[in-house]
Amino acid sequence: MAYRSGIRDTGFSGDATEAEPLQLLVNHAVLAPSGHNTQPWLFKPGDRFLDLFADRSRALPVVDPRGRELTISCGAALEHLAIAARFFGSELTIDELPDPSGPDHLARVRLGRRITPGTGDIQMFQTIPNRSTTRAWYENRVLPDQLCNRCRALADQSGVELALVSDEKRRWEIAGLVAEGDRIQFADPGFRRELAAWVRSRRSKTRDGISGDAFGMLDVLSPLGALTIRNLRFGPESGGG
Repeated sequence: MAYRSGIRDTGFSGDATEAEPLQLLVNHAVLAPSGHNTQPWLFKPGDRFLDLFADRSRALPVVDPRGRELTISCGAALEHLAIAARFFGSELTIDELPDPSGPDHLARVRLGRRITPGTGDIQMFQTIPNRSTTRAWYENRVLPDQLCNRCRALADQSGVELALVSDEKRRWEIAGLVAEGDRIQFADPGFRRELAAWVRSRRSKTRDGISGDAFGMLDVLSPLGALTIRNLRFGPESGGG
């Protein structure tokens, strides 16, 4: 059996087999962000392990033709799995790309040594259900220096570079590039159809896709938003933004 969404129980029972706690962690892994909230992952439990596969049936061939963002989305789910495991007192042993003949088999996960979760582990876990993605206007305020420094430190720990742009001129230049990219994308009917196919109400049984409130509209207007995206022209030709 394969799991895309979580299993109801969220804690480790004392008499659980080794595989059961891993399956329970899936509840938190599937709350990870993904492109268009496609949730392009499958978790398959084994006897003493949990396998993570990329689900190509949920690919976005127009906006993500090489599957790069799909793989990143699966990596986010794997990170959520590790965060949840640390909260519940276990490290994970992760074997990346365990099957050379199966490129969609991204990882095999096993429970590792027992640990005592630190303050950071607890804070990260508690943040998982509160994370959200929005395309509405951001608040027009300066981030505190303490938060910026913390973000840089976390990026350094992960071996990546974080650039926080505060110069007003540079911010407008970046905003202009983003707006131009939006115009180019929305001028493509294929992009609009693909995006519209994933706009749906949060009341949908599938629990995936993008709610209308992510675009700054009411959730109940999601079907109307999808219709608008699919049929209206945006971009340089139409003069839209």
